[in-house]
Amino acid sequence: MINLKEIKTAAFLARKDTLKDWKIFVLVIVALSFSLLNIVFIQALMSGLVSEIYAQTVDLSTGHMVIEPDKDQEYLYNINNLEKKLEALSGVVGISPRYVDRAIIIEKKHDKKSSTTLIAFTPSRENDVTQLYKKIKSGEFLSDGDENEILIGKTLADDLELAVGDKVKMVFSNGVSKEFRIKGVLDAGMEQIDRGSIYVTTQGYDKFLNVHDKASSVVIRLADINQVENYRYMIIPLTRGEVYTWKTKTEYIQRQIESWGMVTVMTTLIGILTAATAIAIIIYINTSSKKREIAILKAIGGSNSFIMTIYTIESIIFGLLGILFGNIVAYGILGYMANHPLQAREGFQVIPVYNLDLAISASIILFLSALTAGIYPAWKAAKTNITKTIWGV
Repeated sequence: MINLKEIKTAAFLARKDTLKDWKIFVLVIVALSFSLLNIVFIQALMSGLVSEIYAQTVDLSTGHMVIEPDKDQEYLYNINNLEKKLEALSGVVGISPRYVDRAIIIEKKHDKKSSTTLIAFTPSRENDVTQLYKKIKSGEFLSDGDENEILIGKTLADDLELAVGDKVKMVFSNGVSKEFRIKGVLDAGMEQIDRGSIYVTTQGYDKFLNVHDKASSVVIRLADINQVENYRYMIIPLTRGEVYTWKTKTEYIQRQIESWGMVTVMTTLIGILTAATAIAIIIYINTSSKKREIAILKAIGGSNSFIMTIYTIESIIFGLLGILFGNIVAYGILGYMANHPLQAREGFQVIPVYNLDLAISASIILFLSALTAGIYPAWKAAKTNITKTIWGV
């Protein structure tokens, strides 16, 4: 059994031996650090991407909750009465009835046209629910009294060669057509908005399709998004429509994320195994190259347990320093990116989200790989015949 004095001596020899070959020391530390950084950073980037997708969908499209007609109805009716009931609920901070239709937009100069989704709302009410008004790239957002103006997405505007101030012809689903002026161009960073939607005011839309006191949906914003399930049960008795939370409305995103998640998990596991193997090989070669030194230690009276302790401490030093440095670098980079988000595309910023659980798990696995890689060759060498080891037999 090794005593405290021998442990102190082993620690001294381990420290001296570790720093003696500084190239190997730096190589192992860098390998451990960047292996950990790679695992933590990729996962943080994926988590940030997922968070941004959800945030944009909620802030620009679904709100926190949505009321829609049941499958037997085209519209929600008695909207004015429903709004009063919803406004009476404490914690409801915004309500926006919407009317959704299909329409054709025609660029008059070159007769370019495109089928698109037409969404009508009251701008002052919509601004209480979504942040669409913050996504104006050029021009202005709609005002409640705008009857002859529209908003158009940047991608659709580029496809049709349109800009703020241009006039277009809109053909509604009932065959009625009307000329509108483009008041603003949106750059939301979402395909369904930038390419697939045009926005008008309820006042302008009502003149042609008579949607007074009815809506295709009612979008709701709460003071606390975490209370959506509680409010869902409170709202269900107030309407004949179907009440959905943002989680339900974004299930299609969740399915996509689950597919990405499987790829991410596999990539992370492969990364950990690859890094662990590479680090193990480096430390194994480093320790194996010291068989003669181990034999000399045995020759002067060093026990197998004493020799094992030396190289165990060396492996601990490698593991702890590598993981510590890797976590510091990862946290520093992610901290910098929190203040300087990754601009995936205009209007879409990704802020990596640090996953503490993953960082701890990866650190433990890489530390154990470093420890195992150092102990095994030392144990093997310690059990070797002294004479054969010294002469390399």
